[in-house]
Amino acid sequence: MTTVVTPSKLIKTPTFDGECSAYARVQRRKALAAVYKLSDDGASIVLDAEIDTTDGAWTRLVAALPLNDVRWVALSLPYTVDGGGKRDKLAMITWCPDALQRATHRETIEVKSGAVMLGGALATRVARDGGKRMQANDADDMDVYAVLDTLAKHERDAVDRSSVARLLAAAAAAAH
Repeated sequence: MTTVVTPSKLIKTPTFDGECSAYARVQRRKALAAVYKLSDDGASIVLDAEIDTTDGAWTRLVAALPLNDVRWVALSLPYTVDGGGKRDKLAMITWCPDALQRATHRETIEVKSGAVMLGGALATRVARDGGKRMQANDADDMDVYAVLDTLAKHERDAVDRSSVARLLAAAAAAAH
């Protein structure tokens, strides 16, 4: 654990003990996402869930994000562009829900600001691998099309939005 000295107090920065093989599977496009959380003792960031690439994967990813706690998601989102070109974008999403509440307002602020700080540290690793950093605060931010629009922002060709529909397929089938 690293100690960072700031004018207000000492902040202990957790180490990243996350399952590196899960991140490697995301990088190799063998998994859609790896979801990380802060360990119970707050000393490290550990793997919470790994989301495979089967139908309905996006629904399982969103379900793995609690409404009252922070998570970090290493994501590899596959999509196609007009003309049939295949793309796969890597991203690190910091999940810090607006609804997050702790016993005091001060604790809530510390958790939220800590999540953003740690998300930056994890995003450095993803950025080194060519990924993008994002922050999500509610269900609308984690809509697959909103994430797709952010990741494909600089595409020259138009993005085929239906190419990510498979990730939602199981949810649509269950709704009918």
